[in-house]
Amino acid sequence: MVNKSSRVEQANVGDYLSISKLALEKHHILYVDEIFAEFIVITIPPLELVPNSVQFASRSKNPLGSLDRVKDLTSTYNQGLMKLQSDKIRVLDIVPFWSDIASNPKEYGFAHVKKACLGGGKVCPNPVAYMYWDSLHPTTTMHEIIAKQVHGYLEKIV
Repeated sequence: MVNKSSRVEQANVGDYLSISKLALEKHHILYVDEIFAEFIVITIPPLELVPNSVQFASRSKNPLGSLDRVKDLTSTYNQGLMKLQSDKIRVLDIVPFWSDIASNPKEYGFAHVKKACLGGGKVCPNPVAYMYWDSLHPTTTMHEIIAKQVHGYLEKIV
């Protein structure tokens, strides 16, 4: 929800998909038949696993219902991205990969996947052991792992 003066406006997943599509159109990505480039779009991660969502849900009257709602919104958005897939637009679904890291953190070198390195104004002593830098964003270590995943995907399709 966005508070604009005394009005409250609410956006839904369809709104975000429309915004994403407009952004792609602005950069002519949806008109790829006219150009020779290929594009890769990455789905958003499972937001129900992000510390921000977990913290927000814990303050809800129905924490599991709140996380289920976030999971549904993420899934709906990602399904919309998948519909953009074509010969020129590839969609890398990062959800299974992200979920595997959250389920098997030690295999990826993480000790902490449910809490953020930065919290309460203090930085953790060992950021490389954390999946999340703050309550929403991945650490540099996680970005490196994502980059390797994308590189592996590129090797398969090229």
